Amino acid sequence: MGNGDRDILRPDFHHSNEVLTRSRSTWSAVASAAQSATNLSYSCCNIKALLNKAPSIPESTGATDRIGSNSLYIEGYASWSVSPDDGHPTCELPTRKMTGLRNAYIGGSKPSTCNLSSEYISEWSGCDALLEPVPNYLGVFVLGWSYILSARLIELRRSTTTDNVVYTDRKAQWDCYDQEYNDQPATADNCIADIGTDDLAEAQWWAAILAEGRGWQATLTRDGKQYYPPWECHLNSSPFRLRHRAQLPPLTSNLNTEPPSSAQAQQYLFNLARYHDAFDQLISALAATMTIPLHNRFGASITLPLPKPANSPISYRNTELTYRNQIPATAEIPHYMALSCISGVVPSCLLSCFWEPDVPCNLVSQWLNLP
Repeated sequence: MGNGDRDILRPDFHHSNEVLTRSRSTWSAVASAAQSATNLSYSCCNIKALLNKAPSIPESTGATDRIGSNSLYIEGYASWSVSPDDGHPTCELPTRKMTGLRNAYIGGSKPSTCNLSSEYISEWSGCDALLEPVPNYLGVFVLGWSYILSARLIELRRSTTTDNVVYTDRKAQWDCYDQEYNDQPATADNCIADIGTDDLAEAQWWAAILAEGRGWQATLTRDGKQYYPPWECHLNSSPFRLRHRAQLPPLTSNLNTEPPSSAQAQQYLFNLARYHDAFDQLISALAATMTIPLHNRFGASITLPLPKPANSPISYRNTELTYRNQIPATAEIPHYMALSCISGVVPSCLLSCFWEPDVPCNLVSQWLNLP
């Protein structure tokens, strides 16, 4: 084949080898830096960077529920425009453009389940330099966010009296008062979670969140069938015993049967983060919770780190002040929910780090040929 007949879409050997060499050098350096790092990058806690013009899950009057194959979803689209810097558009396309319809999956036929592992990052390295590793409550925060996002969905999309969040009769053990329990190491069968509260309703909520199986459930009922929020997640097996200062009633019939609203539950979660000085973990846990629908989509298992409690809460880091601009506000939760349940958004965010503007599309294979 002569030069005039060369396939212009197929890169020549010189350009291919050039990108391949650059790729190996780049990714080897990135891998080496990651392996030698003692803490996460601060950008890992910059979750609000996702919120630029992000849509939100609308109320039930704002979009119609649609029933798919074992799923409940709503449809939406994005509109955008081209605005040249010089103010004189040369693009022949219409000023305002609209994408095709996209589905936001808000319900599935069953909730997710997860396991705990003591071999999975039991100590938190933090998003800034730490004097020493601190206990990792990431898994506990993920389970708390799971409830908050699920409850918020029910509040937004409720259209019948059967759309609700309820407690079940399952609870984590929540009768642990003795200080001696703090000295026991966390195992797959025994983990003391010090929640620090003297509020009975708050302790009851945590007992449901950390229960084995479904300590709570959220459902939307459509055409006689129940659908579960895509973030709802429960422990297959729970080793937790809750340590708190609340006075338990002598009879379980005296317990509050009404679960908290999403906003109240978010305050409970913030209380735990404040008690353990772990707002960086709280923020990172929201990012992790946003991937639960993606796990559902691909049938991937969910494994969370088993906490490694300290003898007493750590309070020298002042994470609430350090990360105050990144702490999720109640009004922002529906936006995070939308980003999480619209197919393709989370994978695009995760994989965007591999994108390089000056690598043409016909050399992507060479660019992503990781060492």
